[in-house]
Amino acid sequence: MQLRHMFLRPLLRPLRAKLSIGVFLLIGLIVVGPVAQACDVAVISRTASATGRPIIWKNRDDSNSYFMGIRSYPARDPKIGAHICLQEVVYLLNIPICGGGANESGFAVLNASVYSDTNVEETLNVDIAVMKKALETCDRVVCFEKLLEHWNDAPSSTAVISSNFVAMDAFEGVILIEAHSGIGTKPEVFRVDAGDPGSGGIANHTNFNRYVDNPGIERKERGATLLNDLEKNGKLDPANIMKTVAKDVCGDTPALVPERFPTNKCISRAQTTAAVVIEGVAPGMDPRLTTMWVNLGEPSAGVFVPTFPAAQSVPTKTASNNSLGFSAFNLAIVDKQFSLYDNAGSINSILPSPMMDTTINLPKLRALQAEVQPIEDDIVARTTAFMNGPAANPGLLSPTALANFSQAATEESYARYVGAGWNSGRIELKVFARWALQTIRQRSAIAENIRRGVQVNQRYLKSQLPLEGAALSEALRKATSSSTTMPTP
Repeated sequence: MQLRHMFLRPLLRPLRAKLSIGVFLLIGLIVVGPVAQACDVAVISRTASATGRPIIWKNRDDSNSYFMGIRSYPARDPKIGAHICLQEVVYLLNIPICGGGANESGFAVLNASVYSDTNVEETLNVDIAVMKKALETCDRVVCFEKLLEHWNDAPSSTAVISSNFVAMDAFEGVILIEAHSGIGTKPEVFRVDAGDPGSGGIANHTNFNRYVDNPGIERKERGATLLNDLEKNGKLDPANIMKTVAKDVCGDTPALVPERFPTNKCISRAQTTAAVVIEGVAPGMDPRLTTMWVNLGEPSAGVFVPTFPAAQSVPTKTASNNSLGFSAFNLAIVDKQFSLYDNAGSINSILPSPMMDTTINLPKLRALQAEVQPIEDDIVARTTAFMNGPAANPGLLSPTALANFSQAATEESYARYVGAGWNSGRIELKVFARWALQTIRQRSAIAENIRRGVQVNQRYLKSQLPLEGAALSEALRKATSSSTTMPTP
């Protein structure tokens, strides 16, 4: 849910906990309710990869469409180096959220959230903090696993961990971890080693696991089918993962109307706001060759561009460098996305929309892709050629050289992408006009939906309030259980 990142933990620490504040937040969180942020992730071993290098991938779902960018953070430990985060900024609160990323040492981590039973637990969730800490301090997968294991060691910890993580390093570490904890409890962990010969070299997941039974099995199966097909045909590389998997809209189904094609069980769908494909390095390779490809919008409508943790900076057109967090490339992709939906619902967090259209216009999408996919293909070819030089001669791997290349490649891609047409004009006016028109046309139905929604919320509150109260009581008990608080990892 969107508010999971407004951590309650500081409010629950001894001497700072105020029950009235906790109750106020509890009521607010229950009324707001959860917002779906399901994601798709996968990890691929170097033996399954067509390039001989490990890969991790994530499609990120959220209710917001234009708050996405990337950011480079300086090294806290010279042995680990700088790191890049896929970043969103919580609207109006200016709270950055690291959705995963990679560092200079070749370590990378991404996640798919697995939602807890109560909003209190969701608000105490620290998955993003765990990933950020790992990117700052870890060069090996085992370091990340220890971080998970010991995060709640403090007796007064109120943190909740609940995600499916994928991680890799420069030493053949390639894992998928299903992790889940209660409030301040030791996480339960199920580990899949994609490097194990019996694993097939591929592990993928969505937003459920053996600890929490959420929806998402259809997308997990769809992702597995696409990844396995690429592997069988010797095409499981970053370019094909970007084109075939991250941009998947389930293909053409004759029984469905192409102009109103439902994508809710596909990989790239109306809720998908970004995609990341990170190619790591094989043992013996320079970890500075780690390449992070980002598509900062609904992937099927956008293009991927490269960036490098070792560049110690990110291209200006993809940078999350303002209080709202969005990047220029993010806005450009969202702008084209509007031409593919009757109402993309992209400003739901700012202005409620009467309808979130989750059916894409396939003919329009195919026409758009015919124009913009060559942009991505060209940049992939240029990046491959460029990286062949440093791979053969590590002396060419300077931050300046990497930064200059990614900046030039992104600027060129952005200019070509914006110039390809399919632009909707001013986003604010376009979306508001659609919202207002739909509101007028559907005013009776909206009123009825509100009435039904009140009834549903009343039933929900009746059953949920005891669970939320119990979770809040447990958080307060944990926070005040010890007069000495161990430092958070």
